[in-house]
Amino acid sequence: MSQPWLVKSNGRILGPFQKEQVHEMLRAKEIVVLDEVAPPFRRFRYIRDHEEFVEIVEEVRKMNFGSNEDHTFATNATNTASITERLGTHATEEITHDLVDSLTEEIVITDIEEETFDSIAKRTNASSSFIPVGDDLQSDSSDWTSRGLWALAVLVIVGVVGYVYYSRQMAQPESFQTDGGEVRDKGLGHYYSGDYDLAMPLLLKAYTNDPNDLELASLLAPVLIQNGAEGYTQAETMVNQIRTQGGKYSTRSYVIEGLLQLKRQDFAQARVTLETAIQQDPFSWQAFTNLGIAAYRQQNYVMAKNHFDTALKIELQRSTSRGEPHLMKAQSLLEMWKREKDERFLKQARLGIDSYLNEFSDYKQEALLLKAFADFALRDYKSAERTVDQLIDTDPFLTDEHAKDPTVYRDTLEWSSLLNWCQALVSGMSSSSHLETLHALCLVQTDEKEIEAREVINAAINQAPQDPLVHGVFAFVNWHLGSDIKAEMLATKAIEMNQHSATKLPYIIKARICESLENYECSLEQWKEVQQRDQASVSALGGISTSYLNLKKFTQFESSFNTARKYSRYYKPLLRAQVRASKEGLKVKK
Repeated sequence: MSQPWLVKSNGRILGPFQKEQVHEMLRAKEIVVLDEVAPPFRRFRYIRDHEEFVEIVEEVRKMNFGSNEDHTFATNATNTASITERLGTHATEEITHDLVDSLTEEIVITDIEEETFDSIAKRTNASSSFIPVGDDLQSDSSDWTSRGLWALAVLVIVGVVGYVYYSRQMAQPESFQTDGGEVRDKGLGHYYSGDYDLAMPLLLKAYTNDPNDLELASLLAPVLIQNGAEGYTQAETMVNQIRTQGGKYSTRSYVIEGLLQLKRQDFAQARVTLETAIQQDPFSWQAFTNLGIAAYRQQNYVMAKNHFDTALKIELQRSTSRGEPHLMKAQSLLEMWKREKDERFLKQARLGIDSYLNEFSDYKQEALLLKAFADFALRDYKSAERTVDQLIDTDPFLTDEHAKDPTVYRDTLEWSSLLNWCQALVSGMSSSSHLETLHALCLVQTDEKEIEAREVINAAINQAPQDPLVHGVFAFVNWHLGSDIKAEMLATKAIEMNQHSATKLPYIIKARICESLENYECSLEQWKEVQQRDQASVSALGGISTSYLNLKKFTQFESSFNTARKYSRYYKPLLRAQVRASKEGLKVKK
């Protein structure tokens, strides 16, 4: 079975679809080549620029403009081919019309074009008009032939209608063939696995069917807010609905409203709202975390630290620990050091990060970056260098592959916000190939910095042409930029350099590529190499477990899954595997 694809159209995530379904949607103009697609673990790219869709893009181009038009091909700085068409006003209007038509509320794919009863009958009558008419024998023959054709027409109509209905049902994503309850359950399955992009269309459909479902409203609203400003109004409506009807979701509605105010940068009002949430539930770690972030954004770092401390105490009691309060507390302490130049704050930050890293991994790279900066600021340069190497050799997908609580504000932990810490560290320490590699890693995970990252990693390769760690990041940068084949070649080359090294990254990248290609024997082999180098690697333990599940080696899966779950409660591959295992009747720990 080919890998699934997600489609981003008009700001919404649709799918997953098979490649052939995406082709049909393009032919039917339900999506356009300016929409974006992405396979698992990958960033979205324009359909027109993706090598997997070259043939269908060319087919659609010919459908729209005809094969006799003049076309000019150009190549830009990123070696992406673009097409310049000689278009008149009429053609431009057609494209605009197609774009508007593609923004549909629900995608339905059909394999054949629908025809009305009248159009089929007319076409059938037209074909019968070629029957010769002459003497009586010919006339009688014509009558019988006409009757036969009419009978055939009826059969054709019934067959076409049946096939259209069948093809619609089969071509739709599985989730949309189910009734409301099944759609809801499937959406909740994705939601509690942390796959919010997959959950959203299903839960929105279930919520549309039952707009009084306050549980769905309380789950959907924060995800809509996290997805961007286009969801703010709908989320606000849901919050007001929950607040009006009261009940057990009332406290959560204040946390969600506070999140919305943080996103709108109304930090003063956010603090008022979140304090109301805490009055209703003094044990809401999410409310205390967001309250700390509001204070942090207002540069009240002492108050921010105190709120994060409270959130961590609640988490410890309830065993719900997540990385946000840990890392935001560290950032608050680093800001206090910058303001007061008191090294006690640096030592507290480093101690807190070490405590976090000993137990959790949902923000491991980000935590290592802050620790490396604290080491550097304390002039412990050897420790800073070791921490940088550890950061580079960590699975770059680890943060994304951990489920996050959608009610918690996370913008300050995104790489676009952390980039300043990274660049201060790189510029402050003595230049080296690994520092350049770190810089490239920070850039490639920051929006709109990918091209700059490629230039930086090329410089690092020139400094260390035989370093497997540098080549591992080189492979990741190319894969992130969409050069799949080159990334696999580079990862393989890095592995060849790494036969007698403890470096993990080349095997991690190769394992991820194998997973995306559904080559699970390959991914299993690579994850085992990672585990040999790091027995506690969540990525390796989770990868081994899910590879066994995909290979239907259920005995090995059960054993490896139960081991892996001890290391992370929120690792999405394990959460997904748990859902699948329950359907298979396998014995796994909750």
